[in-house]
Amino acid sequence: MTNQRFFERLDAMVRWTGVPALAEGKPRRRPLRGPATLALVLAATGYAMVLASQRYWLAGYIILTFGMSVGNFMRIFGPLKPWGSMERVDEWDEATRYRAVAFTYAIMSITAPLGLILLAACANLAGWDMPRLSMALTATALFLMTLVSAMPTAHASWTVRWDKDEQGH
Repeated sequence: MTNQRFFERLDAMVRWTGVPALAEGKPRRRPLRGPATLALVLAATGYAMVLASQRYWLAGYIILTFGMSVGNFMRIFGPLKPWGSMERVDEWDEATRYRAVAFTYAIMSITAPLGLILLAACANLAGWDMPRLSMALTATALFLMTLVSAMPTAHASWTVRWDKDEQGH
């Protein structure tokens, strides 16, 4: 009797990880509004700290790197199925992915040139030396990578109307 309960608990723990559902091909459609938004906010905050202050650049890099790390997991756990996954991709998945990626590239096509103009203006007005400009350019690259990794999940999580049963509630 106790062995059966033990194995039931082990089965429940394995089901909680989501691996059996992934192996069965069940779609993982759940919004990740909080983590995706957190990644973008942390990255923007860290980037602003790196640009704004010579004193707090290290704290800015730590916050930016943490935001980028969270953003990198969005592609794995987010509502958009990762490329090359074993899950079946249907029309809904393709359309949602297309809209999210198109929105992300639209944001990137605005953000990248503005970031470079901002760097040039800061370097000119503040009289940055080469190490300071290199530090800011590296932070810009990290921020842009965070946008590419977290923005599709944020877009899909915020724009799609999610039913309760699809969220896993």
